[in-house]
Amino acid sequence: MTLVMKDDMNSSDDDGGGGGGGGGGGGGGPAQNSRKYECDNCRAEFPNKTTVDRHMIFCRTLADIRRSSGSASLTILHHTNDVLMPTQREMFILIQELASKYNKVKDELDVMKQWAKMVGRRIGGSGVGAGLDFTSVTRQKRQNMEVILNEEDEEHPDLAELRPAFAEWLAAPSLSAALTDAELNVVFNEDLVAGITAAILRVLSEYTAESRRSHLIPFKLADIKQGSFYIYDTAFGVAATPPQENGLDPPAPRKWRSIEACEFQLFVRTFHKLLFKEFKKWQDANWDAQKQLTQQRQNAASSYNQVMSSYHNQYQCSPSMATCDGMYAAAVDTDTPTTPVSEPVLSEDFATLYNKYADKMMGGALSDETILSRVRAKLWKDMKAWRL
Repeated sequence: MTLVMKDDMNSSDDDGGGGGGGGGGGGGGPAQNSRKYECDNCRAEFPNKTTVDRHMIFCRTLADIRRSSGSASLTILHHTNDVLMPTQREMFILIQELASKYNKVKDELDVMKQWAKMVGRRIGGSGVGAGLDFTSVTRQKRQNMEVILNEEDEEHPDLAELRPAFAEWLAAPSLSAALTDAELNVVFNEDLVAGITAAILRVLSEYTAESRRSHLIPFKLADIKQGSFYIYDTAFGVAATPPQENGLDPPAPRKWRSIEACEFQLFVRTFHKLLFKEFKKWQDANWDAQKQLTQQRQNAASSYNQVMSSYHNQYQCSPSMATCDGMYAAAVDTDTPTTPVSEPVLSEDFATLYNKYADKMMGGALSDETILSRVRAKLWKDMKAWRL
């Protein structure tokens, strides 16, 4: 952008200057400066800086496109505007160029934000960038999150020692005591995915900053990618480590790391089993209630039959009159109540409801992979919204 200054004089500078000379020099007006902004690429002039800035964003890229394609020069006259208008092909290439530059700048900005966040926590520390790989943005974000979480533990080692490992926390008996039938009702009213997510959120809600127990939870989300979670545990390994020569294995260090797929599967199945325990409680309670209700109905029917039988015997004629002249047959007691021998049968309504709930507890038509992926996405979204 080039700023051009022009001097505009009044049209009466030379004409009539001698006739009006005695009037105090009024024939010659003062010079007026007009500011014009010129584009560096096409040399077009604009009245203000805002307009030329908007134009140059487009013109600079268009000039590079035409220069690389061997088109004519972009230098134009002030009265010609046709060269400024791009063709359809140039407009398509222009959009591609801008989109590519935007995505590149956005990725670089994300990396810089994560790096600045990490460095800001450890200003003046040594070894901040050790082991970091800038070749992949996703890997960089992942490594930065692990570094940030582990450096926070280094700043507060007394709190980190109180935190259990993820495997220990998942197998603790106190985990099952935190669930109620409210999460089971979520399964009944919605589906298994919503029920498992509600159960996990119910447990995680006890480790908030308000409860002063946030440092005890070995499970966190990473606000860098959907479905990204981190756990506090030892290094993940499939094969068993060989024993030491002296027979004493040093304790493996615990640190924050990204959760593995099999660990998240175990995490979801653990809460699924806890929901099954609540479903067993619901089954036993409702099964007994249905049996009692059926027994009450049978007892009421038996009492009614006894009342009707006694009423019939009270107004029945004697046996001698009942057989006189062969007009009446001998009285046969057919209303004697009988007690049921077998167990009471559950009602059809309860059996239908039970089968419906049992199908939901098994996931219905959803496969195991679908349940895991949906729980992961929903849990990450809800935890992010609830700031857990």
